[in-house]
Amino acid sequence: MPSEMSHQPDNISAGTQVVSLVGVRGTGDLLVHPRGAVGVVTRTPDGPGERHFLVRFSDGFEGSLTRQQFDVLCNEGLLRLQKMIDETSQGPRFSRYRKVLIFSVAGLIALALCIGLAVLHFRAEKRRAWAEIRAKLQISRVALEIERWRLVHDGCAPDSLAELAPDFSPSIPLDPFDNNPLRYKKLARGFLVYSIGADFSDDGGKEKTGDEADSDHYDITFRVER
Repeated sequence: MPSEMSHQPDNISAGTQVVSLVGVRGTGDLLVHPRGAVGVVTRTPDGPGERHFLVRFSDGFEGSLTRQQFDVLCNEGLLRLQKMIDETSQGPRFSRYRKVLIFSVAGLIALALCIGLAVLHFRAEKRRAWAEIRAKLQISRVALEIERWRLVHDGCAPDSLAELAPDFSPSIPLDPFDNNPLRYKKLARGFLVYSIGADFSDDGGKEKTGDEADSDHYDITFRVER
């Protein structure tokens, strides 16, 4: 059922909490969040011809959705309750006690939604932390296998991770963030193995820096130069 705000996109501003009505996909059309994922609008359409909102989810991933692909989470429920209050208050049998009761229910609903959002955020952060640990373990394992390769190849690194199989590695480990093989670069005097990290973007092996403006755009890396 379309929401009451579906025809009022200008009423949705940055910071509005929303829930996706479709699966949210990222790089390579891979499913990042299922239908029902909760996020916050960070950017609204720039002009009449623009239809997409930018929505940030609890793990930091940002997806582009049209107004028909998400629903407002908290505000719409409160607006409907307010409308019900206004309509009821016009009736002869309306009492102020019923109005207080409805407002109390609205407050409880808002509180429950906020608690639910906090729980979802905690779970998403926990999944993200576990994925980062797995990524670090995987790239460390691959780095050790490359070093074993170099011991029998006069210190040279392989051109690709595929050369490690089957003598040095049974298979190329997958990146826990997108289920694709870990990324690898052969350097002039060593090598670089990395995972794309929680932003789901291949930044070319970019390492984390202290720059707060770019704090979300980096890969999880293991670099050896010798």
